[in-house]
Amino acid sequence: VVENQFEQAVGANRWDLARKILIEVRGLMADVPERMEQRINGSISKMAEKRHFDHLATYLNANPQANLEPIRDLLSLLGTAAISSITGMLGTVEHRPARMMVCDFLIANGRETVDLIGGFIYDKRWFVSRNVAMILGEIGNERGVTFLKKSATHTDARVRLETLRAAKRILGEDAEKILRGFLNDPDVDLRKRALRALGQRKSTAVAEELKAQIDPEKLPDRDPSEVKELLLTYSRLGGAEAARYLIELARRTPFFKRSRWQPVRLSAIRALGASSDPTARGELEVLSKDRATDVAEAARSALALRHRMANTPEATEGEDDE
Repeated sequence: VVENQFEQAVGANRWDLARKILIEVRGLMADVPERMEQRINGSISKMAEKRHFDHLATYLNANPQANLEPIRDLLSLLGTAAISSITGMLGTVEHRPARMMVCDFLIANGRETVDLIGGFIYDKRWFVSRNVAMILGEIGNERGVTFLKKSATHTDARVRLETLRAAKRILGEDAEKILRGFLNDPDVDLRKRALRALGQRKSTAVAEELKAQIDPEKLPDRDPSEVKELLLTYSRLGGAEAARYLIELARRTPFFKRSRWQPVRLSAIRALGASSDPTARGELEVLSKDRATDVAEAARSALALRHRMANTPEATEGEDDE
């Protein structure tokens, strides 16, 4: 009888009634024999069948202003019993508020079904791939990295951005490899975000890869803000070797094309502020007294950064990427 009542409520789009029915069914679970508990769970499984969620998706697409609260509660009450059916809604729900409701449910209940959720990252619609990447990042399971490798090369930068954010949240070498891959992304903003993410992970293994990107002949032609992030991250991760190399860059004053080189030189000076090596501090103290105003100011700024980092180890010049 209860199953029929639920079916009728869903068919009539009476989501609040469907929620109340399910609350009553859940309430029957208390202090019942095991056989009865199995029967109740069977009823809940029927309520979580895909056809109900196909109908729900059709309703949500036709009613973009629908009240989502009773539906959100309904999904929560169904829990993991509905995980397969609700995952399918990632590719059928059209309006963003409803899609985010589905995403929130999957984040809360999808830890054991990462492979099922991750499969939707191959969807041709960019927003589906982006939502799946976001869900995998929030879940934080390393199994999700398998699917993030695919979205890391998506043609849409919005999907790649969400993939980068997801990889940032997941621990492990495989997630870090995805971040390292973003160092060569065609989008300069994503390259900078990858540099900041790697710097925050404090992975010294990436230092050599960063150094390989620091070609003094090409640095003046690159985006100045990217050069700043590159040198800052290298300083933070590369230890004494990075400090020595950045000091070389800071001391470099070519006779020709000096104006082109100067922004790079100032970035190298500022980057020394992120180094824990004592030689960096000594060099900055000398440069802080330089006759060139811009050089002296950059050195003093770097010394201030060193002071902040000494008192607050997590302090950086990077901006929030979220």
